[in-house]
Amino acid sequence: MLLVMASCVALATAYSNPYPYTHKNCGIEQTITDTPQKVITMNQGATEFMLAMGLQNNIAGQRAVSELDPIWPRYAEAYATIAVINTTGYPSDEQMVDEYKADFIFASWRSAFREKETPKVHAEDTAGSPGVWSDKSGVAPCDGENSDWWAEGSTYNATNPHGYSTCRSQLHAKGIGTWLEPVSCEDPDLRQSGTPETVYEAITTLGRIFNVPTVASKLIDDMKHDFKLAAETLAKSAAYSLTAVWLDCVSCCSNQTVYPGEWAFVGSGGGAPHLIMNESGLKNVFADRENSWACVKLEEIVDANPDVMIVVDASFDPAMDKIEFMHNHDLFCNSRFVRQADYIKVPFSASTLGPRNGAAALDIVSAALHVITGSMELNGESGVDFFDPLMLADRTKDLKCPVDPSKVKYMKTTYTNCGVRNTLTKTPERVVTIHQGATEFMLAMGLEDKMVGTATMDDVIWPRYAEAYNQIPILSKGEPTEKQIMDVSADFIVGAYSSAFAEFRGTNCVFDSCKGIFSNDTVGPCDGENSDYFPAGDGSKTPYSTCRPQLHAAGIGTWLWEDYCEDPALRPAGGATEDTVYAAVEQLGHIFNVPHVASKLIADIRNDFKVAEDALKASGMKSLKAVI
Repeated sequence: MLLVMASCVALATAYSNPYPYTHKNCGIEQTITDTPQKVITMNQGATEFMLAMGLQNNIAGQRAVSELDPIWPRYAEAYATIAVINTTGYPSDEQMVDEYKADFIFASWRSAFREKETPKVHAEDTAGSPGVWSDKSGVAPCDGENSDWWAEGSTYNATNPHGYSTCRSQLHAKGIGTWLEPVSCEDPDLRQSGTPETVYEAITTLGRIFNVPTVASKLIDDMKHDFKLAAETLAKSAAYSLTAVWLDCVSCCSNQTVYPGEWAFVGSGGGAPHLIMNESGLKNVFADRENSWACVKLEEIVDANPDVMIVVDASFDPAMDKIEFMHNHDLFCNSRFVRQADYIKVPFSASTLGPRNGAAALDIVSAALHVITGSMELNGESGVDFFDPLMLADRTKDLKCPVDPSKVKYMKTTYTNCGVRNTLTKTPERVVTIHQGATEFMLAMGLEDKMVGTATMDDVIWPRYAEAYNQIPILSKGEPTEKQIMDVSADFIVGAYSSAFAEFRGTNCVFDSCKGIFSNDTVGPCDGENSDYFPAGDGSKTPYSTCRPQLHAAGIGTWLWEDYCEDPALRPAGGATEDTVYAAVEQLGHIFNVPHVASKLIADIRNDFKVAEDALKASGMKSLKAVI
């Protein structure tokens, strides 16, 4: 939907006569004479850049990114329509030039423009790469200015050439335009620093190249909003001065001639990693190092003692491998961030300059606050995530410094619901839902595998959840008994109405719901604060006692829909609203450690409300009156 809208806006707001357009990229001038129509995207960041600008129809083919990490979900539908040229590594130059008739090559890394030759010297980030461009496609040989050295740079010159030749000038001469991310220029002297301005300038230039200036402007505004929200969120928290290390690789600095001893490859003072950390309000420990990445000694990481370790995850180098490396190394065993498992997982594709940077910064803040405090407030669905502490404990149990879950701050989740505060020591695994609304809430969040029983259905389950619902035991058609709940070893109860937690009041009730459930045989008596009265409410005595504090004391968590809190004073003023629903979903996402799912469900509900509102407006009726 967003991509279609972006495409339509692009057509409606294009420059009337934008070409020829001359610009410089990484010191190389090129003139674009028409909108590129057969673009090859060489990296995931490049592909997502094009999709973010609604330009999927301009992509002739792409390098497959499935071997790295998944495409950003918001672009998945459009991504699936783009031809994949090669499933392993870069496509061949013959495929791009002869078969796909490329008129533009878009890349995140300079290795995408490398001539197919043996490196003259050790290449800092592409050692061992066979290169891409050869004389078979009519592009190579690639020699001289802007291939071996750059007149506008200073690191390389005719007597001190670059370690390998690149072919952008030769591609231009053949009528094939190029774009290389400005933080990855061949000559380090030409690389721009990882700042928001670098991203905005790149987006603006791409908007000119592809004649979609308004779309580019909107994308910039969206990123600015995400950066601002991320910084404000961290600034308002108690964790406003967090330090971080961006750990990309523990084996990439293995050349003992250049890097004797033990080193790691980390995000330094330039490039997307620094941009994301800086804009999220985190302090990059290695911001003083040049370029996007740097090799640092392991001792430097330990001595820095960062608050959080941001660990890059890719299929070819999983984040968990790097975590296991640290937990099996004597040097790290006493480090606070290792003992407390203060880890954030970030997808490899977020390491490049692109539209995901703003959302990643927003999510980095959320994940950082989660690992430091246990909270979970926001999610931009960028792929940034944290780790299940129980999984970490299991994976490291036989290593030199295993994770102790009791030392992991986010192992404990504290929440307040209807005035009752509770702390969980682990994610609930055996949930009983009482009442249909509670059941459908859980199913909507994909948590059926955690449900050991349901009860009290008002009518037929929503068809979209029928298959999952049919796999869950039904404890009772009406209110369940305490024995039925205890027999399935419930560790959490979700109820839509307060009767789900009522103390047993006998059998002399016309309605099943007034009998109550819990007695002295299990968690009763249920008396006192938050059973007979609620200090967070108006303090008056409730008509009957509820047993939520007693259930909590017995190790059984509870959650009650807030429109039916036991104390009416704690219910939403004026009744439930959209915001009441969103807050409920967000809190359940926090409790069950599925914030991404909660965020997606909230977005879906918002969209449904918007569709309904638009349908009413389209009908011409100002409002409808109804009785339920």
